[in-house]
Amino acid sequence: CLLVLLGSVPTAHAAEMRMPAPTGTRALQAGAAVIYYVAPGGTGDCTSWATACDLQTALVAAVSGDEIWAAAGVYKPAADPADRTATFQLKAGVPIYGGFAGGETSREARDPAANVTVLSGDLSGDDGANFANNGENSYHVVTGAIDAILDGVTITAGNANGDMALA
Repeated sequence: CLLVLLGSVPTAHAAEMRMPAPTGTRALQAGAAVIYYVAPGGTGDCTSWATACDLQTALVAAVSGDEIWAAAGVYKPAADPADRTATFQLKAGVPIYGGFAGGETSREARDPAANVTVLSGDLSGDDGANFANNGENSYHVVTGAIDAILDGVTITAGNANGDMALA
């Protein structure tokens, strides 16, 4: 099953754009939204494309009103193929925008068709044609939340074939 979520991209004026807050300054900027920059395999602090983090790190840190900008590539909810319960748990009020090449300074500059951002449940990276080798895939690649947005993201390779209670 393949689901592609592409939406319209609202136009923002330069004065409305928010730049990321340096690590540890959220308390000093109460109410200020933060942009978290993510890239596959990212290990940084999420404050810029040069210091992008992984998607799970950004999802843990983000709060309602923040945004997550995801560079092109494949993201998996866990590195351990035995962790079929792993999911990208969306957060209320936190949009995830895919389709970035990894250097943009505005959401409008992204191109989801050219910079494909994939959330994949294929934890081993070994799926074949006709769902071959999908026994270790995540039960639920993405778990939703109220007012969460996925825009410019492809979700693939889930395998909800077992008894898995969501918390």
